[in-house]
Amino acid sequence: MSAIRTSTDNARDPLEAIRAIDSRLPHAMQCADLQLLDAVRCDLAQRWGDGDTADGTDRRP
Repeated sequence: MSAIRTSTDNARDPLEAIRAIDSRLPHAMQCADLQLLDAVRCDLAQRWGDGDTADGTDRRP
């Protein structure tokens, strides 16, 4: 545990601290973020439609 604490305490940025714990975590976190953003995009598209009209105006509220 002390090795992990030392490496994360000396990290210059948050990603460096995460990599010190497990090098796979940044990639897993990025994938989860992209999946969440895609789910939100799909949900908004279903709720509001794409918002585009023939004249190029946006009719979303």
